[in-house]
Amino acid sequence: MDEKSIKVFGVPLADDRRNSPDHFFYYCTDMFYVSTYKPKKNYNVPKVFTVNGEYGPALTMKQCKEGLPSHFEHLVNGTIVNLKKVKEIVKIPHGAQVVFNVPVEPLEISDYAFDSKPWDKLIEEAAVKPADERWLPAVEYDESIKQGDPSLIRIEDVVVIESCSPKANYYVPMYKTEFTTYVEAMTLQSYKPLFPKLFPLLNTNLVNLDQVDSATDMLFDIVVRFKNSSLTTSMAHKYKKHFPEFFKK
Repeated sequence: MDEKSIKVFGVPLADDRRNSPDHFFYYCTDMFYVSTYKPKKNYNVPKVFTVNGEYGPALTMKQCKEGLPSHFEHLVNGTIVNLKKVKEIVKIPHGAQVVFNVPVEPLEISDYAFDSKPWDKLIEEAAVKPADERWLPAVEYDESIKQGDPSLIRIEDVVVIESCSPKANYYVPMYKTEFTTYVEAMTLQSYKPLFPKLFPLLNTNLVNLDQVDSATDMLFDIVVRFKNSSLTTSMAHKYKKHFPEFFKK
Protein backbone atom coordinates (compact mmCIF):
# COMPACT_ATOMS: atom_id res chain seq x y z
CA MET A 1 0.00 0.00 0.00
CA ASP A 2 1.45 3.34 -1.11
CA GLU A 3 1.59 5.62 1.93
CA LYS A 4 1.05 8.72 -0.24
CA SER A 5 -2.34 7.46 -1.38
CA ILE A 6 -3.72 6.42 2.02
CA LYS A 7 -6.88 8.37 2.80
CA VAL A 8 -7.56 8.22 6.53
CA PHE A 9 -11.13 8.53 7.81
CA GLY A 10 -11.49 11.36 10.35
CA VAL A 11 -14.06 13.88 11.55
CA PRO A 12 -13.05 17.46 10.64
CA LEU A 13 -13.11 19.57 13.79
CA ALA A 14 -13.93 22.79 11.91
CA ASP A 15 -17.72 23.26 11.72
CA ASP A 16 -17.66 24.43 8.10
CA ARG A 17 -16.00 21.21 6.93
CA ARG A 18 -18.55 18.79 8.39
CA ASN A 19 -21.17 19.40 5.71
CA SER A 20 -20.02 16.67 3.32
CA PRO A 21 -18.56 13.13 3.54
CA ASP A 22 -15.89 14.37 1.10
CA HIS A 23 -14.29 16.33 3.96
CA PHE A 24 -14.07 13.37 6.36
CA PHE A 25 -10.53 12.31 5.49
CA TYR A 26 -6.89 13.36 5.38
CA TYR A 27 -3.91 11.87 3.58
CA CYS A 28 -1.47 9.93 5.72
CA THR A 29 1.49 11.97 4.46
CA ASP A 30 -0.30 15.27 5.28
CA MET A 31 -0.20 14.61 9.02
CA PHE A 32 1.85 17.13 11.05
CA TYR A 33 1.36 15.61 14.47
CA VAL A 34 -1.11 13.90 16.78
CA SER A 35 -1.94 15.02 20.30
CA THR A 36 -5.14 14.62 22.35
CA TYR A 37 -8.15 16.72 23.24
CA LYS A 38 -11.06 16.33 25.66
CA PRO A 39 -14.43 16.32 23.86
CA LYS A 40 -16.13 15.34 27.13
CA LYS A 41 -14.98 15.72 30.69
CA ASN A 42 -14.26 12.04 31.34
CA TYR A 43 -11.93 11.11 28.46
CA ASN A 44 -9.26 12.24 25.99
CA VAL A 45 -9.09 11.16 22.35
CA PRO A 46 -6.56 11.70 19.52
CA LYS A 47 -6.49 15.00 17.67
CA VAL A 48 -4.72 14.92 14.31
CA PHE A 49 -3.19 18.14 12.94
CA THR A 50 -2.77 18.06 9.16
CA VAL A 51 -2.02 20.28 6.18
CA ASN A 52 -5.76 20.86 5.71
CA GLY A 53 -6.99 21.17 9.28
CA GLU A 54 -7.66 19.19 12.43
CA TYR A 55 -9.45 15.84 12.76
CA GLY A 56 -10.73 13.55 15.48
CA PRO A 57 -12.41 10.14 15.67
CA ALA A 58 -16.14 9.64 15.14
CA LEU A 59 -17.48 9.63 18.70
CA THR A 60 -21.18 9.26 17.88
CA MET A 61 -23.29 7.36 15.38
CA LYS A 62 -24.44 10.72 14.00
CA GLN A 63 -20.87 11.80 13.22
CA CYS A 64 -20.21 8.40 11.73
CA LYS A 65 -23.19 8.60 9.37
CA GLU A 66 -22.32 12.17 8.36
CA GLY A 67 -18.92 11.00 7.15
CA LEU A 68 -20.00 7.83 5.35
CA PRO A 69 -21.16 7.53 1.73
CA SER A 70 -24.86 7.09 1.00
CA HIS A 71 -24.72 3.29 0.66
CA PHE A 72 -24.19 3.17 4.44
CA GLU A 73 -27.82 3.34 5.50
CA HIS A 74 -29.26 4.17 8.92
CA LEU A 75 -31.80 1.75 10.37
CA VAL A 76 -34.52 3.05 12.67
CA ASN A 77 -32.73 1.77 15.79
CA GLY A 78 -29.58 3.76 14.97
CA THR A 79 -27.61 0.86 13.51
CA ILE A 80 -25.83 1.58 10.21
CA VAL A 81 -25.52 -1.09 7.52
CA ASN A 82 -23.29 -1.17 4.44
CA LEU A 83 -25.84 -1.96 1.73
CA LYS A 84 -23.06 -3.22 -0.53
CA LYS A 85 -22.80 -6.12 1.92
CA VAL A 86 -26.56 -6.80 2.02
CA LYS A 87 -28.01 -9.62 -0.07
CA GLU A 88 -31.66 -9.00 0.79
CA ILE A 89 -34.04 -7.87 3.52
CA VAL A 90 -36.81 -10.42 4.05
CA LYS A 91 -39.97 -10.55 6.12
CA ILE A 92 -40.14 -12.91 9.10
CA PRO A 93 -43.13 -13.57 11.41
CA HIS A 94 -42.23 -10.67 13.69
CA GLY A 95 -40.35 -8.01 11.74
CA ALA A 96 -37.70 -8.62 9.10
CA GLN A 97 -34.12 -9.83 8.66
CA VAL A 98 -31.21 -8.09 6.96
CA VAL A 99 -29.37 -10.94 5.21
CA PHE A 100 -25.76 -10.25 4.26
CA ASN A 101 -23.74 -11.55 1.31
CA VAL A 102 -20.78 -12.22 3.63
CA PRO A 103 -20.64 -14.61 6.62
CA VAL A 104 -22.18 -12.24 9.18
CA GLU A 105 -25.25 -13.21 11.22
CA PRO A 106 -28.53 -11.73 9.88
CA LEU A 107 -29.74 -8.61 11.62
CA GLU A 108 -33.33 -8.50 12.84
CA ILE A 109 -35.29 -5.28 12.40
CA SER A 110 -38.84 -4.21 13.20
CA ASP A 111 -41.82 -4.04 10.85
CA TYR A 112 -41.57 -0.26 11.07
CA ALA A 113 -37.91 -0.31 10.01
CA PHE A 114 -38.72 -2.66 7.17
CA ASP A 115 -41.55 -0.43 5.93
CA SER A 116 -39.64 2.84 6.41
CA LYS A 117 -37.53 2.69 3.23
CA PRO A 118 -37.56 1.11 -0.27
CA TRP A 119 -34.87 -1.42 0.64
CA ASP A 120 -34.80 -3.37 -2.65
CA LYS A 121 -34.18 -0.17 -4.59
CA LEU A 122 -31.53 1.05 -2.11
CA ILE A 123 -29.66 -2.28 -2.29
CA GLU A 124 -29.66 -2.16 -6.11
CA GLU A 125 -28.37 1.43 -6.10
CA ALA A 126 -25.67 0.62 -3.55
CA ALA A 127 -24.29 -2.20 -5.71
CA VAL A 128 -23.22 0.22 -8.46
CA LYS A 129 -21.91 3.04 -6.28
CA PRO A 130 -18.13 3.50 -6.09
CA ALA A 131 -16.28 1.89 -3.20
CA ASP A 132 -15.08 4.06 -0.33
CA GLU A 133 -11.29 4.41 -0.55
CA ARG A 134 -10.70 5.55 3.03
CA TRP A 135 -9.04 3.65 5.85
CA LEU A 136 -10.07 3.73 9.50
CA PRO A 137 -7.52 3.82 12.37
CA ALA A 138 -8.96 1.05 14.52
CA VAL A 139 -8.30 -1.47 17.27
CA GLU A 140 -9.84 -4.90 17.63
CA TYR A 141 -12.71 -4.97 20.11
CA ASP A 142 -14.11 -7.81 22.15
CA GLU A 143 -16.32 -7.37 25.20
CA SER A 144 -14.21 -9.81 27.23
CA ILE A 145 -10.77 -8.34 26.45
CA LYS A 146 -12.07 -4.86 25.49
CA GLN A 147 -9.32 -3.71 23.09
CA GLY A 148 -6.73 -5.64 21.08
CA ASP A 149 -4.23 -4.87 18.33
CA PRO A 150 -4.39 -1.65 16.25
CA SER A 151 -4.80 -1.85 12.48
CA LEU A 152 -5.93 0.25 9.53
CA ILE A 153 -9.14 -1.22 8.14
CA ARG A 154 -10.93 -0.35 4.91
CA ILE A 155 -14.23 1.47 5.36
CA GLU A 156 -15.60 -0.73 2.56
CA ASP A 157 -14.90 -3.85 4.66
CA VAL A 158 -17.29 -2.65 7.37
CA VAL A 159 -20.58 -4.55 7.30
CA VAL A 160 -22.49 -3.19 10.31
CA ILE A 161 -21.91 -0.25 12.69
CA GLU A 162 -23.48 -0.34 16.13
CA SER A 163 -22.78 1.36 19.46
CA CYS A 164 -20.60 -0.05 22.25
CA SER A 165 -18.96 1.05 25.51
CA PRO A 166 -15.21 0.27 25.48
CA LYS A 167 -14.76 2.38 28.64
CA ALA A 168 -17.14 3.32 31.43
CA ASN A 169 -19.56 6.18 30.87
CA TYR A 170 -19.30 6.66 27.13
CA TYR A 171 -20.50 5.00 23.95
CA VAL A 172 -18.78 5.02 20.56
CA PRO A 173 -19.38 3.40 17.15
CA MET A 174 -18.38 -0.27 16.82
CA TYR A 175 -17.42 -1.52 13.35
CA LYS A 176 -18.18 -5.13 12.41
CA THR A 177 -16.33 -6.59 9.45
CA GLU A 178 -16.62 -10.06 7.97
CA PHE A 179 -14.18 -11.54 10.50
CA THR A 180 -13.44 -9.02 13.26
CA THR A 181 -15.05 -6.25 15.29
CA TYR A 182 -13.30 -2.90 15.84
CA VAL A 183 -13.61 0.49 17.49
CA GLU A 184 -11.71 3.57 16.36
CA ALA A 185 -8.24 4.13 17.77
CA MET A 186 -8.97 6.23 20.86
CA THR A 187 -5.50 6.59 22.39
CA LEU A 188 -2.30 8.29 21.33
CA GLN A 189 -0.42 5.02 21.84
CA SER A 190 -2.59 3.20 19.30
CA TYR A 191 -1.59 5.61 16.51
CA LYS A 192 2.13 4.80 16.70
CA PRO A 193 1.98 1.29 15.16
CA LEU A 194 -0.55 2.48 12.57
CA PHE A 195 1.64 5.32 11.27
CA PRO A 196 5.35 4.37 11.51
CA LYS A 197 6.50 7.86 10.43
CA LEU A 198 5.14 9.33 13.69
CA PHE A 199 7.63 9.78 16.54
CA PRO A 200 6.93 10.85 20.16
CA LEU A 201 8.86 14.09 20.73
CA LEU A 202 6.94 14.43 24.01
CA ASN A 203 4.81 12.05 26.06
CA THR A 204 1.81 13.95 24.70
CA ASN A 205 2.46 14.01 20.95
CA LEU A 206 3.42 11.95 17.91
CA VAL A 207 5.18 13.97 15.21
CA ASN A 208 5.56 13.29 11.49
CA LEU A 209 9.30 13.90 11.12
CA ASP A 210 8.97 14.24 7.33
CA GLN A 211 6.90 17.41 7.85
CA VAL A 212 9.26 19.13 10.34
CA ASP A 213 10.88 22.27 8.99
CA SER A 214 12.91 23.50 11.98
CA ALA A 215 13.16 23.61 15.76
CA THR A 216 14.12 26.35 18.22
CA ASP A 217 15.73 25.70 21.58
CA MET A 218 13.78 27.42 24.35
CA LEU A 219 14.16 27.52 28.14
CA PHE A 220 11.68 24.80 29.09
CA ASP A 221 11.28 22.86 25.84
CA ILE A 222 11.98 23.02 22.10
CA VAL A 223 9.49 24.57 19.68
CA VAL A 224 9.01 22.47 16.52
CA ARG A 225 7.82 24.16 13.31
CA PHE A 226 6.35 22.52 10.24
CA LYS A 227 6.79 23.07 6.51
CA ASN A 228 4.56 25.77 4.97
CA SER A 229 2.60 26.13 8.20
CA SER A 230 2.36 28.39 11.24
CA LEU A 231 1.55 25.34 13.35
CA THR A 232 3.97 24.38 16.13
CA THR A 233 4.38 21.67 18.74
CA SER A 234 6.97 20.89 21.41
CA MET A 235 9.97 18.61 21.68
CA ALA A 236 11.76 17.37 24.79
CA HIS A 237 15.36 18.54 25.20
CA LYS A 238 16.57 14.95 25.40
CA TYR A 239 15.83 14.45 21.69
CA LYS A 240 17.81 17.47 20.47
CA LYS A 241 21.01 15.49 19.94
CA HIS A 242 19.19 12.97 17.72
CA PHE A 243 17.84 15.57 15.27
CA PRO A 244 20.57 18.14 14.58
CA GLU A 245 19.07 18.75 11.12
CA PHE A 246 16.08 20.48 12.76
CA PHE A 247 18.18 23.29 14.21
CA LYS A 248 18.96 25.86 11.56
CA LYS A 249 22.02 28.04 12.09
